[in-house]
Amino acid sequence: MRGERLVGVVSLTFVGALLLTAVLLGDWSLSGGHYRVQAVFHDGDRLKSGNAIYLAGVEVGKVEKIRFEGEQIVATLRIHRACDIPENAHVEIRAASAFGGQEVTITHGRGVPQGRPLPKDGSARVHESRPLDLMKEFGDLSEEFSRASGSFRQVANHITGGHGAFGSLAYDEKMAGHVRAIAREAEDFAEAVRHGDGTLGAFLEDPSLNERIRAALDRFNEVAASIREEVDAVERQDGVLGALLRDDALWAGIDRLQSSARGLARKADAGQGVLANLLNDSPLRRKWDEAMAHLDSIQAKIAAPSTATVQE
Repeated sequence: MRGERLVGVVSLTFVGALLLTAVLLGDWSLSGGHYRVQAVFHDGDRLKSGNAIYLAGVEVGKVEKIRFEGEQIVATLRIHRACDIPENAHVEIRAASAFGGQEVTITHGRGVPQGRPLPKDGSARVHESRPLDLMKEFGDLSEEFSRASGSFRQVANHITGGHGAFGSLAYDEKMAGHVRAIAREAEDFAEAVRHGDGTLGAFLEDPSLNERIRAALDRFNEVAASIREEVDAVERQDGVLGALLRDDALWAGIDRLQSSARGLARKADAGQGVLANLLNDSPLRRKWDEAMAHLDSIQAKIAAPSTATVQE
């Protein structure tokens, strides 16, 4: 009898050791200490079941399974219940090492307030972050603004240098100062889009920063308004400076800028990219449309034929 008990104890100990090994090595949980999140990706990028999930550089779970949903890939992420995933976190697939293999990385923007934790009842659904698309879109816009501001700078230098007949007749310290200020504002805006106070960096860290986007659009609006005020001032002059402002390079810069900005708006209307979720926010879109109205006015004023003549 004692021998049978001994055999039973040894057997139970052996089974327990096997279960413990399975828990430790297989990421199993006897207490249900995990929850599931559905992650939607545009491209599976060789992701497979069993790949690790990292939050802030720490492994917090495994990819449980992968399925197709239309043209998208949906991965079920099995996360340790003790780990909270903020609703505004970035989710993306990255290479695990130079030797191959993939992992799911979850990050959160530095200095950005965390969103509410995702529910742990299995209903949570997150979408792949695609900040590079937004970076390219706004980067293209900033490039166009840089070109336009460069044209303004050329006009300002032409005026203040008194070059040619136009330069000699049109030189006016106040007006030249206005043009220089506009060029500086446009250049400052372009720089702010790239680096300014984390505007673009914040997009890369957190695509839901509507307040910062609004601030960037406010700046865009201010620059456009300043340019329009300058064009209004030109109309009150003798027409010579107006002729300078109709310089082909300047016109091309304004036209490219407007085309780029409207292209972004069309993408938003079509629901394309991260920008769609941002610009289709009503207050945000209203600000964008106001900026476009300023550009329309500027373009119309510069395009209008001059009624003034130059006196030799």
